[in-house]
Amino acid sequence: MSTLYSPRIPTDGLLMIIDPRNSNCWDGSSVKEPINGRTGTLYGGVGVDGNRDFDFDGTDDRITVSSGFGGTDLTTYSFILWQKINSVTQYGSRWFGLDSYGTYTCYNPGNVGFHYNPGNSTASSVTISSGFNAGYGNWFQLGVTVNHGTPLVRIGINGTWRNSWSTYPSSGFRGNVNLGAQRATANQQPSDCNISHFSLYNRELTEDEFNQNYQVFRARFGL
Repeated sequence: MSTLYSPRIPTDGLLMIIDPRNSNCWDGSSVKEPINGRTGTLYGGVGVDGNRDFDFDGTDDRITVSSGFGGTDLTTYSFILWQKINSVTQYGSRWFGLDSYGTYTCYNPGNVGFHYNPGNSTASSVTISSGFNAGYGNWFQLGVTVNHGTPLVRIGINGTWRNSWSTYPSSGFRGNVNLGAQRATANQQPSDCNISHFSLYNRELTEDEFNQNYQVFRARFGL
């Protein structure tokens, strides 16, 4: 795994990487997930811009990759996304989601949040917000870590954890990973955005590790 990036991002527990600027992940026409060997499917004419970042039109574009962890939910995990939101779309511009859970998404560039149905609350849905206004046309790093056992949910921006809750998702991480939209089923709720990197871990990331990822990639985006 050390050949994926130099300098390296944290690799302990790393389950998935999707990155169009990495030749292990993008060959110019198809998405390949080099760790678990799956191929992503592009829908709606997803493009790659001049910087080799995925370009989603906010109408019908998405990339779907099966996470496929042997039918087992991950109940402790972390994921990191690098994205730029270009304009507002429906339902708060949702640029990531899981098919297995309809309200399980990252959204709202005005106050970037992680939205889900809770497993320890009577509320129909909750959002853990970062308090970060990404605006439009600006690259930023988003990190989320979840542990059902603690319980703990954290959200972070640009290498720093910004908020934490004990209200955890009722479902674990499973099923299709969708980039550029919330889901692959009906009413997919696409976002007009660019995405440059996604990584998934089977454990909690520390703030130092989250920041390490930020330091590896920040120069790519002029941060």
